[in-house]
Amino acid sequence: MSPILKVLVDPSETNAYVACDNQNIYCYGLEVTPNAAVPIEQNAKSRQKKTLIHKKKVSALCLTVDGQNLISGD
Repeated sequence: MSPILKVLVDPSETNAYVACDNQNIYCYGLEVTPNAAVPIEQNAKSRQKKTLIHKKKVSALCLTVDGQNLISGD
């Protein structure tokens, strides 16, 4: 992963949005599962939801009031 530019956590603290220097935005679920049998690397990959790609570096991240839509700017 490239350097992180912006981080945003939704109001219910269930998702984190991470904007990186490579113009991508990653969405991670923050739910913790008590399954110790799953390796950390594998568990982290399964939590990643979507990757949004910008043409330039992301300069802004915002969620709508209801937390349903992510707004990003470059």
